[in-house]
Amino acid sequence: MMCELCGKPVKEGFKVRLEGGVVTACRGCSRHGEVVKEMRHAGKPKPRKPKPQKEKDSGFSMEGEYELVDGYGPKVKSAREKRGWKQEDLGRAVNEPHSLIHRIELEKMEPSVGVARKLENKLGVRLLVRHMEDDEEVTGSEKKDLTLGDLVVVRRKEK
Repeated sequence: MMCELCGKPVKEGFKVRLEGGVVTACRGCSRHGEVVKEMRHAGKPKPRKPKPQKEKDSGFSMEGEYELVDGYGPKVKSAREKRGWKQEDLGRAVNEPHSLIHRIELEKMEPSVGVARKLENKLGVRLLVRHMEDDEEVTGSEKKDLTLGDLVVVRRKEK
């Protein structure tokens, strides 16, 4: 188990309500919020394997990796301000601390895929795109196939 505030591994932690969200915190960091629940963990913390994120598209889901669009911070801030919301309001809407919203808007922190999806849904903006390999070329929605003509170099006779 890791403290979500300072990043230290902890054997005994606390669920703490902090700025509208609930986070796991170590004993030192738990004083910054209201303790909701004490948690005990026997043994050493096991590293977690990230679950693959799934994209839902027209009734079926596709597994894949995502990356944030360029300028995601100002995009979030602009969409929030268009709705007349403060950072606290958006934080409550997506069940995250307003300090996280602040760091995302300044691009000091990249949101996780889950947080980015919640922001996309509440604000109606696109923050995540499917990650494309460098050697993939995409035209519209289909991949361009390599043809023999792409490989052959035609030399003309010089007169």
